Amino acid sequence: MKKIIYLTITTTVVFFNALYAQEVSHESHEENLKRNKIGLYLGNSVIHEVHNNKTGKEQYVLAPTFGLDYEYALTHRFALGLYNEISF
Repeated sequence: MKKIIYLTITTTVVFFNALYAQEVSHESHEENLKRNKIGLYLGNSVIHEVHNNKTGKEQYVLAPTFGLDYEYALTHRFALGLYNEISF
């Protein structure tokens, strides 16, 4: 019974918190516009169909991937971006 009450309260809090997060303020957006955004990321890429010469089987290779993102905001609705990544 305690689990059901706990689950109900948790779901209610999360639901109302999500509704509150979608609220849009009507303040001037020009004051808060951040023109430049830079992002760095690290991930993995899967390379399919690498053939092993010794066994003749297909293998999959996981390669480390590094990325750099840059965005320049023209307005709140439009931005130009450069998204680069390199896999080793």
